[in-house]
Amino acid sequence: MVTCRHILDSVANLGNTSEARHPTIALQIDKIVLNLSYFDRKGIKLGVQAPEPEMRSPEVDIVLGCIDGSYWHLLSDKKNKVAIDLDSWREPNWNDVTYCRAVGYQNEDKKIIPSDGASMVAAPLLNVVAELSSIVRSDTTVFSMSSKLSCSHNYSFSGMSGGAVYAIEGSEKREVQDEKLFPVGIVSEGFPSTKQAIDRNNEEATSAFLTQRDILIRVITLTPDIFDVWLEKSGDTLPVLLPLTVQENSHGHVMKKSLGSNWS
Repeated sequence: MVTCRHILDSVANLGNTSEARHPTIALQIDKIVLNLSYFDRKGIKLGVQAPEPEMRSPEVDIVLGCIDGSYWHLLSDKKNKVAIDLDSWREPNWNDVTYCRAVGYQNEDKKIIPSDGASMVAAPLLNVVAELSSIVRSDTTVFSMSSKLSCSHNYSFSGMSGGAVYAIEGSEKREVQDEKLFPVGIVSEGFPSTKQAIDRNNEEATSAFLTQRDILIRVITLTPDIFDVWLEKSGDTLPVLLPLTVQENSHGHVMKKSLGSNWS
């Protein structure tokens, strides 16, 4: 599993987690919550790890975690998740790439919805297509995609961090099948980050560079070689979460116990 390092800053921010006894990160499948932490003798530990220490830079806004066993079974069976296969990865012909597609869940339009007598958080999944606005070479570590639309999109893109980015070969506008999408990156930041920032009536919040018609996505490049470097710099202690029990109670929470072990 790959996501952005800055997400962990939100977990560490006491203002965001003041009501949580053990702040953590998790994945949610309907009413099931997959906790991505484990306990050792010193207390709770997050089950993800950043490449250390040489790679502490904005270009490596990355943390890694290993999802295995019953966790992956639930994700693939109940959410139809499919892993990105870097073993069969092919680099796109960047000279033929005009558009990229970024996918992720938006923060600002999250809402509470009723579900079987309980309440759940629902968030829209955004598919954002914009023009490749950077020159990408084999040694490129970050790039951008951006477009200016003819009308307002009325979206904000905060919350998409960690989502996948795909390159699309060809300049024509057409429907693209999944097998024609090339996984090439991870969303690091999306702008506008809030709808207030694109409200022309709110002069204090309006960015000097962005309007309600703009899309700007910053991307961390993903290739098999780059991923291998991330793994190498993460060391040999990347936790593997091994859930012993996963049990849903009447309120839709999960009672689970997990162990940490070395990456293998």
